[in-house]
Amino acid sequence: MISMKLFALALFVLMYVLMITKPAHRPLYALGVAVIYLLTGVLPVRELFGTINWNVLMMISGTMIIVDFFIESRMPHLLADILLEKSKNVMWVTIYMSLFAGIISAFIDNVATVLMVLALICASFIPDTPSVINGVICCVLAVVTIALDLLKNRSGKGALRAVKNLDLETLLLLTGLFVVIGGITEAGIIDDFAGFIAKAGGKNLFLLYTIIVWGSVLISAFVDNIPYVATMLPVLTAVTRTLGVEPYLLYFGLLTGATLGGNLTPIGASANIAAVGLLRKEGHEVAFRDFMRIGVPFTLTAVLVGYLYIWFVWA
Repeated sequence: MISMKLFALALFVLMYVLMITKPAHRPLYALGVAVIYLLTGVLPVRELFGTINWNVLMMISGTMIIVDFFIESRMPHLLADILLEKSKNVMWVTIYMSLFAGIISAFIDNVATVLMVLALICASFIPDTPSVINGVICCVLAVVTIALDLLKNRSGKGALRAVKNLDLETLLLLTGLFVVIGGITEAGIIDDFAGFIAKAGGKNLFLLYTIIVWGSVLISAFVDNIPYVATMLPVLTAVTRTLGVEPYLLYFGLLTGATLGGNLTPIGASANIAAVGLLRKEGHEVAFRDFMRIGVPFTLTAVLVGYLYIWFVWA
């Protein structure tokens, strides 16, 4: 078991080293490690389907198609003109875009924020929806968009263009990462990280809270936060039960670190991967160091504010 963990961890680290140093072939690294995990039994083949986050992949695929038609409609030019008209300089353009994205992000998944708006917000208020509801909505809207284009133009050129412009590199990279994260979860590596963080805090609630927040930032910079948060929640519940305190402080600390920590690197969150992929398709290569020049100070500032606010005000 130990040797399997070390093997899985070594491949995981190698994959990220290659992604950082030679980013041109990132999907190949992720898919390659995913295949090795499956062949060697790090991740049982029977777990493959459930490991992949189909909701995210469907969301991205559907919204990419919609965005392609959206771009063809020339609406982005109109929105750009409005923003430029309202903005005194580039700083204000950035501020307005950040505020808009932040408001939308309060209701829907970040990937959808990068790509599109309203049906997802409505779905978030419907109880007991399937886990893939956002992906289904995006794909249905994509089909509706294609159908409307066919009826309007009596031609399939728009549909072919949209499908051809799908960012397969991003989709393959995410698929590989989901499998790899599933592998290290199956191997117990994420459990080990979570256990170490929880154990290090001991019975000091502030120290435990601090470790949870900043440890989550570090881990989420490289690991998808969905399996990490899912693993940590029962751990934190057990720890707080032992301490005889409510778990909500640590829950919010976990969410603060895991959500914002993904902004440290271009591969720390699905939204980052999608955005960088879109930029690459437009001919703008985003290097790791270029992303982190903005990502690191932004993330540290955002996490610090949330960290202090939750402790001094909410706690």
